[in-house]
Amino acid sequence: MDKPVIVIVPGAWHQAIHYQLLADRLQQAGYDVHALTLPCTGDSPKQDVWKDDIAHVRATVERASDSGRDVVVVMHSRGGLPGGDAVEGMSKADREQQGKAGGVVHLVYISSFAASEGMSLSDIAGEPAPWTRLTEDKSMIYPETVEQVFYNDCPPQIAEEQKKHIRPIPPSVLSAHKARYAAWKHIPSTYLS
Repeated sequence: MDKPVIVIVPGAWHQAIHYQLLADRLQQAGYDVHALTLPCTGDSPKQDVWKDDIAHVRATVERASDSGRDVVVVMHSRGGLPGGDAVEGMSKADREQQGKAGGVVHLVYISSFAASEGMSLSDIAGEPAPWTRLTEDKSMIYPETVEQVFYNDCPPQIAEEQKKHIRPIPPSVLSAHKARYAAWKHIPSTYLS
């Protein structure tokens, strides 16, 4: 039996490269791993970051599922919201009912937001964290003190390397979207804090 495909959905400000150590370990263990960089992460604001992020995750999950493979979706931090919405109708059971092979068999939330329907990130977490700052034109948010906030338990050389790859996000990433689908209610899930 094939091992499941693993799709990693990053947290805010993070890209695929931030999960490279994890992806390498999983690949060494024989897993097919797809660590994503979401469209919302970058140097210029996008029009509909939520729609684009959800579509990107869904397309990756769908490609793996359409090849008949089981899929495990690993979501970190803010990644739980677009990741959760993206897997609606994509569970293995849902796809079997549609006469399709493959599908999502498990969700893993890593210090993530497992939202109920109708909840936004700001509903769950409150106002933007005090360790973030808006650009002068208020179009993007940057995290500050990332060594303490994100990488406080990492060796300094890893924290420094990870810090180089942090990217800004538009403010709408934190408040504009309300979850449509509480994936954890429908697909077996594990939560790691």
